[in-house]
Amino acid sequence: MADKLFFDLTEKNVFEEDFEISPSNRIAGGDPDIEVNRIRMYIGSNPVVFNLRELYEKAKKEIPPEIDIFTSYNVFIINHTIGVVQEGGWDKVQQIGYRMRFLTPKKVRVLDVLPQSKYIKKIAGIFNFEADLHLNGEISSPDKITDIIEQADIASVGIGGKLRVATNSSIVGRFSFQVITPEVQSIGKGSDYSEWIFNKTDRPLVGDDIEMFQIVLADRFTTELPFEACIYSTISTWNFLPSRRNSDWVQIKCKL
Repeated sequence: MADKLFFDLTEKNVFEEDFEISPSNRIAGGDPDIEVNRIRMYIGSNPVVFNLRELYEKAKKEIPPEIDIFTSYNVFIINHTIGVVQEGGWDKVQQIGYRMRFLTPKKVRVLDVLPQSKYIKKIAGIFNFEADLHLNGEISSPDKITDIIEQADIASVGIGGKLRVATNSSIVGRFSFQVITPEVQSIGKGSDYSEWIFNKTDRPLVGDDIEMFQIVLADRFTTELPFEACIYSTISTWNFLPSRRNSDWVQIKCKL
């Protein structure tokens, strides 16, 4: 639990404290049952980082001469995790969001954010993200003609993710990991800020770590990328109106 920051989000974490109480019940007074209305969430406080060049060279491949990005920069995969604890009002959660922004914006640029809905497929009842990861940090749909060496994993990426070797010189490998829902919105490409939104479908947004990844470009002498982050949950209230509960922003160290 030392690597997680926990937040108890209640009706006090919305823009108007009494918003989640229907107008007809506000005059009754009394205190709400915090244990029932509380949404307990967490943010991983020790993000795992992978150096893209090191992963490529681990596959015993040489950087093509036309790829000169590494003379001045490093490209990293940063693994973020969030989640909802299965207690209190977890079953009311319709949406989970995670926002982060780097505190040294001049030293880092987001090349891409994962997962993205267009790369998610349902296989044997499980939602899975899968895409080809290029040496310049780009991702693309899995190419059927790309030769993937199934038995040789470059690395375990995150909790259950895999990056498998590709023989193509411009591709690091095929990146895959399970996702909790196929309805994901992720933004931040080309910025120093990223945000993910996970929408509930046929299963609750609870019980598993929810993984997100950034591919970032950083000056090659940079050794740390501190950032601040917050988490929020959206629940359905009276008349089915949505109510968003936001955590405070917290600072997290990210060592490269």
